[in-house]
Amino acid sequence: MHEEIKYNPLQQETYKYLNDDKNLVVLAPTSSGKTIVAEQFLFSTIEKGQKGVYLSPLKSLTEEKKRAWSDLPYQMLVITSDYGQPTTFKEPLILMTTEALDSKTRGSKKWINKVGTLVVDEAHLLGSEGRGDALEIGLMRFAKLNPSARIVLLSATIPNAKYFGEWLKRLNKKETKVLESSWRPVKLSHNLVISDNEEWNLNKKVVTTVEKLTKKYPNSQILTFVHAIGKGHNLSKALQCPFHYSKLSREKKQNLEDAFEQKKIARLVSTSTLAWGRNLPADIVVIAGGERGPNEVWPIDIQQMAGRAGRFGMSTEGHVYYVFKRYHANEFYEKVTNIPPVDSVLDLRLYFHIVSFIHREGMQVEEIQDFLSRSFYGEIDIKPHIKRLMEYEILSWKNDEIAVNNVGKASSMMYIDPFDLYFLKYNLQEKPLTPRELAFAFANIPSYAVPCYMPKDIEERPLEMPYAKQTIIATSLLQWLSSEELSPTAQVTVPPIIADIERWLTGLVIAGLSKSYVEAIKHMLVNGVSENLIELVQLQGVGRKRALKLYNAGIKTKDDIPKNKKLAQSIMTRPVYNRFMDELESPGKVILRF
Repeated sequence: MHEEIKYNPLQQETYKYLNDDKNLVVLAPTSSGKTIVAEQFLFSTIEKGQKGVYLSPLKSLTEEKKRAWSDLPYQMLVITSDYGQPTTFKEPLILMTTEALDSKTRGSKKWINKVGTLVVDEAHLLGSEGRGDALEIGLMRFAKLNPSARIVLLSATIPNAKYFGEWLKRLNKKETKVLESSWRPVKLSHNLVISDNEEWNLNKKVVTTVEKLTKKYPNSQILTFVHAIGKGHNLSKALQCPFHYSKLSREKKQNLEDAFEQKKIARLVSTSTLAWGRNLPADIVVIAGGERGPNEVWPIDIQQMAGRAGRFGMSTEGHVYYVFKRYHANEFYEKVTNIPPVDSVLDLRLYFHIVSFIHREGMQVEEIQDFLSRSFYGEIDIKPHIKRLMEYEILSWKNDEIAVNNVGKASSMMYIDPFDLYFLKYNLQEKPLTPRELAFAFANIPSYAVPCYMPKDIEERPLEMPYAKQTIIATSLLQWLSSEELSPTAQVTVPPIIADIERWLTGLVIAGLSKSYVEAIKHMLVNGVSENLIELVQLQGVGRKRALKLYNAGIKTKDDIPKNKKLAQSIMTRPVYNRFMDELESPGKVILRF
């Protein structure tokens, strides 16, 4: 052991296996020093002349590691959506997100054979619906291409860690050691706070909870976690404190993190960016609710947030306050404080992966069956799945081989469930343009056909659909497209749908829907307007509110604007009006006004 490095009990244990040709599953609480464990295995591998790959669930966590390792004498390659696509993989240290592993292992890649160790941080992500399947497939493909590489899984929350060890052994035939440690430098106290079921009541309860804690612990820092950006803005305003979230510039996020770490900020609101990203502990963590729109948040996400409570070296205890709605408070509190086994979610995305295997990798039934036999999920008979995909003409026979049709191609290319895309295309085949028809079309897909809690603000004026989740999404989208003031539930339901809408609309075009029609509904969905406001909302500086005011004032097209100068100026503001007139009179020219 290097004399200059002082390892804690966890790191002393993992160091013993540094030179063993074994996989490892390391299960230890948050803040117990798993980053140094990752460094032990990655850096020793690089010193032996091989490549080390570090896998993380978020771009922010990847970025944090890039900064932390920037002074090392190793060249680094970072693979996330923020960086250009690499042409070579000559660097010895490769940092990437979990989804990147799936895409970068497709086909025969020479660089993979030079990898000696793959470290998967936050490996419990494998059980996360909507993301875990990509990690599972990526690990399966990586191990098939390079069975000689060690795989090291790191996690704070895998109760069934021994099964992960057995799975890794199946993947690359290496002996796998499972190390479980309960050592945590700071103990946590867990506290449940119950609010009424309405969204505004939850927000009020969070604010009063933080205010009480501020009085009780005047010298403590409080980190409040939210699951939606809209809620974060509301709470940061009510608490009069900054808000840390993904859309802030890298510099602004860094400044907030530094200020909190230096105790210049007493209270901070954040999305999960600070749960998975930079290790930024607080004395007290408050978790605002257990839902993200109509979905219950994955319990491990909640536990990850709770793990930020407690300052190593500064205190012996951290405090976590879970503010949950009454309808599920006790049951959900039990889930997040006693995490259930982490199971494969591959079956939930199996149709997508089958289509993708055929389209992007040229695999046929026997190859797919053989590949999936190594999954963490277990044995899967894909013949019924192939049959159903053919019944819906997502797949078909071509020259004695199975091939994908347009919907299948779009599904594979845009990472969308093929049946969701099939039904959405079907719902839009008559090119509906009313807010009600569009809201119904986008909500009426199989993935949303699940029961869930129905909030009161949706229940009072619903767009009725067979399932509660469909009703919530349809009603929220109807409010958005009708330019209404969004209800509390719609405020957290609409933004993630709109943030991802470009991918879905591109998929619809690839699937064969009219490009001009898709462009029209894009303007409606992105801006939250009905068809009659499309022309106005495309004008620079004219959003949904101004477009609606213009239309209601009788200015219904851009040609009406010069005819109603004073009225248009009062609604648009003079600078916006002037820009419009400059572009109208001298299109393409830059005009400076003094």
